[in-house]
Amino acid sequence: GKWNNYSFDLAQLIKAEPGAIYKVIISFKKEYSTYKCDSSDTGVDGEAMMEESMREVSDVGDDEDEHDWDYYGDYYYDDYEYYDYDYDERDNPCNKAYYRSKEVSRNILASDLGLIAKRGTDGSMHFIVTNLITTTPVNNATVELLDYQLQVLKSMKTNAEGMCEGTFKKKPFLMVVKSGAQRGYLKLDDGSSLSLSAFDVSGEEVQKGLKGFIYGERGVWRPGDTLFLSFILEDKQNTLPKNHPVQFELLNPQGQVFRKMTKTVGLNGFYNFTTTTEKSSPTGNWTARVKVGGAWFTKNIKIETIMPNRLKIKLAFPGDKLSVAHKDENGTLEVKWLHGAIAKNLNAKVEVTLSESNTTFKKYEDYNFDDAARNFTSEAQTIFDENTNAEGKAFVKPNLTVNDAAPGMLKASFKIRVFEQGGAFSVDQFSLPYSPYETYVGMKVPEGNKFSGMLVTDTNHVIKVATVDSDGKPVSKSKLKVQVYKVGWRWWWDSYDGDLANYVGNEYKQPIQDQVISTVNGKGQFTLRINRPDWGRFYVCVTDQESGHRTGQTIYIDWPAWAGESPKGNSGATLLSFSSDKKLYNVGEDVNLTIPSSGEGRALISIESGSKVIKAFWAETKKGETTFKFPVTADMTPNVFVNVTMIQPHAQTLNDLPIRLYGVIPISVEDPATHLTPVIKTPEVWKPETKSSVTVSEKDGKEMTYTI
Repeated sequence: GKWNNYSFDLAQLIKAEPGAIYKVIISFKKEYSTYKCDSSDTGVDGEAMMEESMREVSDVGDDEDEHDWDYYGDYYYDDYEYYDYDYDERDNPCNKAYYRSKEVSRNILASDLGLIAKRGTDGSMHFIVTNLITTTPVNNATVELLDYQLQVLKSMKTNAEGMCEGTFKKKPFLMVVKSGAQRGYLKLDDGSSLSLSAFDVSGEEVQKGLKGFIYGERGVWRPGDTLFLSFILEDKQNTLPKNHPVQFELLNPQGQVFRKMTKTVGLNGFYNFTTTTEKSSPTGNWTARVKVGGAWFTKNIKIETIMPNRLKIKLAFPGDKLSVAHKDENGTLEVKWLHGAIAKNLNAKVEVTLSESNTTFKKYEDYNFDDAARNFTSEAQTIFDENTNAEGKAFVKPNLTVNDAAPGMLKASFKIRVFEQGGAFSVDQFSLPYSPYETYVGMKVPEGNKFSGMLVTDTNHVIKVATVDSDGKPVSKSKLKVQVYKVGWRWWWDSYDGDLANYVGNEYKQPIQDQVISTVNGKGQFTLRINRPDWGRFYVCVTDQESGHRTGQTIYIDWPAWAGESPKGNSGATLLSFSSDKKLYNVGEDVNLTIPSSGEGRALISIESGSKVIKAFWAETKKGETTFKFPVTADMTPNVFVNVTMIQPHAQTLNDLPIRLYGVIPISVEDPATHLTPVIKTPEVWKPETKSSVTVSEKDGKEMTYTI
């Protein structure tokens, strides 16, 4: 059946009191249903059964042992629903079992207070209180923070900006705000926070206000080697006391602690941990980890038994890439001993593995030549397994086999092994681009909305098409098939690894647009138009039916609206797209934000690092878009996140968006004053058994800490 929406006015039932919480329960019985049923199909009469049961209970003699728990009437459910429930009839609306536990409930708070809380990883918290009716900050409101046992951890007052902040060793569970007769409540558990999965908030997480980095003098060690490992600790907030212990552990591949040491003294945050393995130590991925102040930092350490190459291997092809259009071109393999002698009559084996690569051509940087709906996998294939000749050379023909349809240009990774007479071998690896198609088709989609990149409905969008050969030279094509699919919002629940192939490949999915176009001198175009009420994501692809190459990408098309959102019945907080004038700033510059907005309300703009809120500002919004500027300071390096929460008045009718929208963008910050340029002076050649000197300095004479 189809769900229907109904509403009722609580003001006709209650007179709301400021600060009161009401629980609204909606339920129904079979007697309330208008569904037509046969009189015989009503189910068991639960009330009659319950009365009969109660009669049986009352007939029990007074000499019944009060502690005889075997009698069900003493502790089983004396509940109407228990006697009336028939599991087999739970989906039959004509049976009373269908109506068991059919109720929904919600707590409703009568309050004009809007609450926002932000928590950093260093224990700091930022609280904001506003008036829901006007969006103005609430001054002098009492903010109480309670733990899970409802014990008050701290009580604070908001300032003129409606804000207050504090630091907590124990995470608060509940925020209670009092302002006159008004009350506000906000749960502060992690599950109640707004999701940031739709925004670019990736990066290393700051642990307890600490940053750490482990490095070594090389990438691979042999069993028995000495490991010169160093650890850099950054504690900008001075959370650690002086001479705080820094604990180092080295774990073998089985996860067992092999070495352990602790240091309390470092040099400007640098700690040296020189350790060794044994010649009998197992090879594999070891783990170096450092614990300091409750934070853990780890690094993979590779311990391998390495046999150095004794042969110099060189495989060269005529061009800088391989192509199916030039399949007859041979490569030249040349093998020599490291001392220069010719390595003749040695067995050589060449394996190639193909993998996906980005397809780009000069003069077509704005075009997409790859297909998001094709997922390519390949196994290693042997293309040469013969001996070198008397001159240590051989000709290698790159007969590459592509079993699956490639999304575009591929990368061919070569692995060459040359075997000595005794069985030992030397190895060399390199990669080249490989073109599996003779010609390629690409398309250029209009830029769309400057905030979200979306296109709007009821508009003709011209999509340009380009066709080129494997060298990027334009070619004319006459059989280009254009298809447009509507992509459901939940298609990926049934797909593998988030690709479009399973969706587009289903037989029951038909394209909503299908046509054939041509290009002249590599140029062509077609028109895409989606009319209301349709909206959403669309997969657009163009196929070269002669070469087999296809380009495709998803495009988001929505109704024209103030913030690029069609009316979808949103509730709660909705995502907000906004932009900055640059991605990278220097200290002292200004960040200019452009935020889509309505003519009423205000925006809370907070500058946040990985551990705390650095600054927070209010900005009154303007119709169309709001611009805001703030200066970049040294404490914002190396990057910050700009979090914008836009609040609309509760009674506004200019749009149908929620009263709160939020968005996040990353900002990279550089401080030229912190850049170091080391200068190393030493003889170009170091002779064995002689002393050599190394002089280290900084180009501009700045102080620095370094390791050699």
